[in-house]
Formats: sequence, structure tokens, C-alpha cells
Amino acid sequence: MDYNEKTLPFQKPASHAIIDNVDEIKVTQIRQEEVDFSNAFIKGAKTTAKRMIFHFKAIAGGLTVQILKWFVPSSIDPFYGATFLCSYIGIVMLFPLRKNHLATGLGLITALLVALTGMWPIALLFGGIMTTLLDLIEQKTDNTGFWFTTPLSLLALFYANIKMPESVFASMPIWAYGAMAAVLVAGLLKPQALKHLANMVLMSEADKQAYLENIEAQKALAIAKQQAAKEEQSFALFARHIEVLRLIEVENKNLPPQLAMIVEKIGQQSIDILKIMKADPRDVLPGGQFLNRYLPLIHQSVVRYSTIKSLHSEENIQENIDEKTLIALNGMQQAFTQIRQQLAENDVDDLRVDLKVMDQLIRSQGFEIKD
Repeated sequence: MDYNEKTLPFQKPASHAIIDNVDEIKVTQIRQEEVDFSNAFIKGAKTTAKRMIFHFKAIAGGLTVQILKWFVPSSIDPFYGATFLCSYIGIVMLFPLRKNHLATGLGLITALLVALTGMWPIALLFGGIMTTLLDLIEQKTDNTGFWFTTPLSLLALFYANIKMPESVFASMPIWAYGAMAAVLVAGLLKPQALKHLANMVLMSEADKQAYLENIEAQKALAIAKQQAAKEEQSFALFARHIEVLRLIEVENKNLPPQLAMIVEKIGQQSIDILKIMKADPRDVLPGGQFLNRYLPLIHQSVVRYSTIKSLHSEENIQENIDEKTLIALNGMQQAFTQIRQQLAENDVDDLRVDLKVMDQLIRSQGFEIKD
């Protein structure tokens, strides 16, 4: 059972907007659909344009690495044009359309490890393969691009091995395999600190700002859930009173207006008493004793009243139960008002004592206080 404050009985219903014109709503929905379609079309066009620009950059990166191959020595000698092909495909695989910054970061680390072995012409390709592998394991790659890049990467490695004395895998030192295995394990474990670092390093400023705001929102949500859990736990201590109030609220729907109005006031005052008890544990005993004594009696009375009115006609009832019930409930409502006032006065007495102690403390220190 939920005992949050918002779900307690006898709460004021939330206001709802009144709908006057159905046709106006339909027109608004159609216009909204048109706006959504236009926004989706524009967003798709922007995404396509950005991806095309990215491919041009990847081609430029591949050409740059190919030119460097002519001037910078390496431990391997890929076949003609293989350096460009491996670098281009590696860049595309390192930065997929659906970003996974942790996988990209670990892919860049893999590329650096391969470059340190002296096999830098194909380093970006190994980094891209690591990124794609982690994406596939994490099932974050929701496009079909990897179905093309993965076979192309293998073909690029095969093409690079043409006319080489030994394969790329045989040329790579053992420590590099161990280091790449450690990178793969880190990608599988996904430590939160490493994931956060990758996001902070690789995200754009706009995405980084949204990411940090999301973290703050999650922290606020966690705090709110903790407070809600504490509140629910607090009100759960008064579960018996709350359940009786819910039963009274159900029966109150069957009462005539003059009686229902009084029962409604009693219910609201009962909720106020519960809130006072929740805020001040010293009020739990007197408030709980009062509610234990009178809430079941009120529920029993309204149930019997409704039963009598539903089973018997006015001619068969000798006494005026409407008037007597009204007088009894009215007296009960006054008692609830008085106990609520007494509990509030206890808090006022506490404040009065605190103020008196504070005044005496100031005067004892020799300060002159003007009344």
C-alpha cells in the first residue's frame, strides 16, 4: 500500500482543464504532426550532412596517414594504398553514428598501443575494430553500418598483408595482445569512473553540458526517491489510521450533503493530525490514542447510517436519525478541531521555551536588550 502524502485520503482533487471544442483539438493535433514531421525531416537532413562531412574528414585523415607512411618509418610495410584504406575504415569505426564514448576511448587506446609497436599504419584500424567489438557486445550499435565496416576491416587487413614477409598478427609482440586484452576487459566491465572520463573527454561542449545536467537531475531524483521512501515509511507507521480513513472516504460518498460535508472536514483534520504526528514524535502518543478511539467509531456510525437508509423507508424509522447523526458528527468534528489545536499548541509551547532560553542566554552574557 502506498502511504505517500499525495495519495492520502481526503485530499483535494487536482484541477483539470475544460475542453470546449473537439474540432480545435483535432486541428491542433494535425498541426503538431506537421511540425513533428518537418522537424524530423530537418533533423534527418542535418544528420546526413554531418555524416557526409565526417566521411570527408575520415578520407582526409586516411590520406594524411598514407602520406606520413612515405616519410615516417614503421615496422611493417603494407601493400600500396592499404595504409589509407585501413586508416579511413578505422576512423569510421572509431566514431560510429550512435556514439558510445567509452568504446571510442578504448578504441583510441588500442590504436595507441598498436602504434607503439611500430605498426602505426594500421593502428587506427585495430582501434576501430575494438570500438565495434565493444559496441556489438554492449548491443548499442542499432544501425546496420557495422555489417559493412566489419567485413571491410578484415578485407583491409588481408589487403595490407599482401607481399608482407609475415602476417600482421605474427608481427605484433605478445605484450600488445596482453594490453589489448586488458582494454577489452575494461570495456566489458565498464567502470563508472572510466565511462565518465570518456564522456568528459570525447563529448562536445553541448553534449557535455547536457550530460552534466542529466547527472545532476539523476542525483536530484535519487534524493527525491529517498525522501519519498522516508515519507512513505513515516506514514506507514500510521497505516491503521490511514486505512480507516480510506474506508470512511468510500462511505462518505453515500451520505447526504450536510453529513458528507462534516465527514469531509473530519477526514481533512485527521490528515492534519497525522502530518503533525509525523513531524513531531512527541505527538504520536496523544494523537494516535485519539484517532484509535474515534476513527473506527465514525466509520462504524456512517456504515450503519447508510445501511439503515438503504434498507428501511422513512415511515419505518421512528427516530430522526438524520438529525441525531448530524448532531453527533458535528460534535465529533469539534473534538477533532480541539485535539488538532492542542497538538499545535504543544509546538507553540516549545517555541516559547526556546525563545525564553535564548533571551536569558543573551542577558547572561551582559548584553543590554531593549524591550
